[in-house]
Amino acid sequence: MSRSDRVAERIKIEVSDILRREVDDPRIGFITITSVKVSNDLKTARVYFSVLGSEEEKKGAIEGVMSARNFIKIKLCSRLKLRLMPEVYFEFDTVLEKANRLWSLMNSAK
Repeated sequence: MSRSDRVAERIKIEVSDILRREVDDPRIGFITITSVKVSNDLKTARVYFSVLGSEEEKKGAIEGVMSARNFIKIKLCSRLKLRLMPEVYFEFDTVLEKANRLWSLMNSAK
């Protein structure tokens, strides 16, 4: 396992914990960190997340994560204690929605 993979796994665990325990935003409900991709030079980290709920709840959760972005980054810095902290970007992951749509299409084709 490469260093970037280890850092990505650690970021995934810590961001999940920060969202669950320390971010007090009612818009952030059922958010799941689906994956984290860290560049080989450890300069950037992309945190992918998904949200269960209606379109309105998803939109609110995305806004909540984006507004808490700096708070999450500060908490992450204190927890990871890396010499150089990667620049963290949050992106909504549509993989689960696509998988659900594909599943429903396959069931309707039977």
